[in-house]
Amino acid sequence: MSRDPILRFKAWLLEKELVKPSELAKIEADTQAAVESSIAFARQSKDPDPAAGVLNTHAGGAVTATQFFNRSGLANPITT
Repeated sequence: MSRDPILRFKAWLLEKELVKPSELAKIEADTQAAVESSIAFARQSKDPDPAAGVLNTHAGGAVTATQFFNRSGLANPITT
């Protein structure tokens, strides 16, 4: 943790008086809110189509998917 670049940068900003502690607190709160919103959106979204995970991975197009996991566990293999 002593070498954490985020904490070191925060300390540097405060040391140089380039930002106020209240400004950093607002940035952290806004960032945390954005992360929580993203997590909520992902949890409310339907599972993605497993076939999409193999698109554009080879010049010849999609490859045969051998296994995918979904929220229920192992999904059936998909062939393209």
